[in-house]
Amino acid sequence: MKIGIMTFHWAANYGAVLQSYALAKHLEQAGHDVCDIDYLPRRSIWTLRFFDVYLRRFANLQMVPKFRRFRKRYLRLSPKTYHNYKNLLSIQNTYDAVIAGSDQIWNESFLMTAEKEPTLSYFLDFLPDDVCRLSYAASFGSNEIPDGVKRHALAALKKFDAISVREENAAEFLADEGLSAVTVCDPTLLLGPEGYKTLVQGCCDQKKVALFNFMLRKGRSSSDDTESFLKNEVFAEKANLGKEILSVEQWLWTLKNSDFVVTDSFHCTVFAILFHKPFLAVNDKDCAMNARIKTLTQKLGLEHRVVDCFDRKKICEILEDDKFDWTAVDRRREQWAAESAAFLREALAQCNREEL
Repeated sequence: MKIGIMTFHWAANYGAVLQSYALAKHLEQAGHDVCDIDYLPRRSIWTLRFFDVYLRRFANLQMVPKFRRFRKRYLRLSPKTYHNYKNLLSIQNTYDAVIAGSDQIWNESFLMTAEKEPTLSYFLDFLPDDVCRLSYAASFGSNEIPDGVKRHALAALKKFDAISVREENAAEFLADEGLSAVTVCDPTLLLGPEGYKTLVQGCCDQKKVALFNFMLRKGRSSSDDTESFLKNEVFAEKANLGKEILSVEQWLWTLKNSDFVVTDSFHCTVFAILFHKPFLAVNDKDCAMNARIKTLTQKLGLEHRVVDCFDRKKICEILEDDKFDWTAVDRRREQWAAESAAFLREALAQCNREEL
């Protein structure tokens, strides 16, 4: 089948581009003709760049060309670029099926502010009714269904042929709205560790670190104090990430070759697990997006590696527990990936039968 993917491939974020890479690669390996629909919402991108400059977040600006190079080299983008919902209407019957996801494509913030009025771009409302529409591991980025989604997007979701989400609670509150959804693994887990060899093979000259400390939520005690404790007391005198701006490939390689990972990032947690790295995940109890790390670690039997606030005693207990049953973790991961791949395979097969 000819499949288009609507996702945040344009974000300057390691997880965003890697999940995009992984889903397309998995579908290609299944024999499909796949591309990421090159939807670049100008208003959102310009707003992000404005605040990066205004708030002097220069590291974010330095990352942009590195992600651009990764997309150019590893992602297959549609020949045409679409800058808003109106542009997307021209797609019509270009694809046999369009998949929404993964990542926080159903985040209320994007829905309500990406364009001058609420936009249903990632709810695939621009497609004609005879094009198959699915979601794969889509996320609302929230612990409850947002009011904006209820008001503006439920009708569009009811047109989907099959819905899958990334968090258990998302499936539950969609069920409350009369929509059937299954929970699947993030696309990065579909490939397994072997799926990233091509990306890291040219980074052997990258310096190694003992502590891979990757935090996204600066300003929270849970993240800041946990990182400071590990960096300045537990791993004092040993190399950590520092302020170097890494390419996607370097980021993966450095994580893979580190001794320990501490992070509040969902995708960094994913890759720590894939590469069998001892890790500590910070999942702030007050964060509106903490369901995804909870779902991930519970599914794989690793919930004991998570803290929801800075807790020196619990952190030390986690550090002392350095025995991992990676065989059991891999067995659970592979089973979850197989079930998730089956969802995609069966949903696309059903679309194909309907076309015939």
